[in-house]
Amino acid sequence: MAKKRTGRPTKNAQPGERVSLGLKVTGDIKRRVDEAAKQSGRTQSQEAELRLEMSFRDENLMPHALELAYGPRLAGLLLSIGWAMEDVGRGAAFVKERTLEAADNWFNDSYAFEQAAKAAATILLAAQPKGDPSAPVFDNARATEAYRTIGQEIGGSVVDALQGRTVTKKEETRAEPIRALLGPIAKRLKRPKGEVQITEGN
Repeated sequence: MAKKRTGRPTKNAQPGERVSLGLKVTGDIKRRVDEAAKQSGRTQSQEAELRLEMSFRDENLMPHALELAYGPRLAGLLLSIGWAMEDVGRGAAFVKERTLEAADNWFNDSYAFEQAAKAAATILLAAQPKGDPSAPVFDNARATEAYRTIGQEIGGSVVDALQGRTVTKKEETRAEPIRALLGPIAKRLKRPKGEVQITEGN
């Protein structure tokens, strides 16, 4: 039996030391890197390295951007929900279809999406404060009912806005970039039938 070649042992690079990184990319990515390098005056390797550095730096920008937009507590919840939904959605879709393509498009699979929604609900229930979640009672019965279902109504108004049924210019300004991120998901949005339940045990 032939002895397996071990090759050179891997050494950790020293700070500032340049090392090789072997990778293959699509023709389109190579073209874009080449064009960017030509415009910036950098070499292809320098341009690719800069783009990689920027991608790692941008990873840290997301929590800060969410914190600026929604405050630290909601930003933390949103990141937690996204983490859980992504892991569950991708895993459920892959187990069902056994393809990476299915995992990448888990939001188009009913089973995977259902499990991701349950993951999001689990995070929200875990963070729910103790106490009675019942709505306040007013002398006016219509006001009492309105505040009992205010969460579902506001959520429904966001759905309407994302489908282009906005009431104000401010709503459209907020909805437009989100709609672009959602892509085809925005077109299938619809208000849920019946009352939405989120409290544990209901």
